[in-house]
Amino acid sequence: MLTGINLWNEFFWPYLVGRGEELQVLPVAQGTGQALRRAHHVITENQRTLDAARALAAGDLATLVALMAASHASMRDDFEITVPAVDRLVDRLVDITRPHSAGAVARA
Repeated sequence: MLTGINLWNEFFWPYLVGRGEELQVLPVAQGTGQALRRAHHVITENQRTLDAARALAAGDLATLVALMAASHASMRDDFEITVPAVDRLVDRLVDITRPHSAGAVARA
């Protein structure tokens, strides 16, 4: 194991970005940059998972909600694996956990 280096963020991501043109022509890349966007989701999701574990351990609900919303946005935009019903659910959950939203006032 290498210490002092985050392999995904410091090695693999710059490597993939540097080879973006090659990734465009892979069979999996049906749209412009699809393979690169999906790689971006995987790499950033790994970091969000680590950050979410820290937020959960610290009882930081606001950060956890923001990370979950970012995760969903990445699944929707980069990995293209969500459906409209889930998109609406996530939007609603983010709204009701916002400090000054109607949902937060109703719970008070």
